[in-house]
Amino acid sequence: DYDKINTDVQSAITQGADVIVAGFPDPRQIAPLVNAAETSEIPIFSIDGGVEPNEDFVQDITFDQQQIADLGLGALDEAMGGLEGKDVMVIGHDPHVGIMTRSNIAVDELEAAGATIAGGEMRQVLNPGTSQEETLKFVTDYLQANPDGLDGIWTGWDHAALGAVQAINESGQDDIFVTGVDALGAAAAEIEKEGPFYASVLQDWSQVVDMTVESVESYRETGELPAEDFVEVEAELIDRSNVADYEPTM
Repeated sequence: DYDKINTDVQSAITQGADVIVAGFPDPRQIAPLVNAAETSEIPIFSIDGGVEPNEDFVQDITFDQQQIADLGLGALDEAMGGLEGKDVMVIGHDPHVGIMTRSNIAVDELEAAGATIAGGEMRQVLNPGTSQEETLKFVTDYLQANPDGLDGIWTGWDHAALGAVQAINESGQDDIFVTGVDALGAAAAEIEKEGPFYASVLQDWSQVVDMTVESVESYRETGELPAEDFVEVEAELIDRSNVADYEPTM
């Protein structure tokens, strides 16, 4: 509810806030709080606030969306024995800037590699809260209409991936592979089973939070803003080769 967020932050500014820390704000929907912060000369430190430098934030720390897309695609390439000629479904959610960016990268790179996007275009989840159920339906419906028409599924986050895995398991097929993003505990458990869920890309948000807190503390102590306004952190692939040693934080 960005109307409420904008109102609450503007209220905090009038009450004397010194710093704003924004967790995954959508830069397209926070103009009122940004304007209020600029008027009061209050810096905004952002976590996952977009995929490119943004002068509204004195620092934004996020993950490299190109790398996230590439890691998942590399895992699918390995699982399917190549991308060329394969039918791959892509699951996205455009209201989230990061998911939108990496999903579109995935579509472009799949097509460039000679793969076919199943159904002709990316499937869009409407609500992250129901993404597992929505993806379950996407994949179930597609497999019912095309029993042999799917080789892999690239998803922009793990809840969607878990829905895809459920649909594949329920179909009885064992040659369709799924990749996700976030490396949730539930995703790691599925990867360990060596079934459809082949890999997930870890975004270590604890690391990003620590980096953000360090930047805010430095500003508090010195009054100096961060030297870098946009910091991209590298992600890590969690797959069958390393999942046994992986300890999920979410």
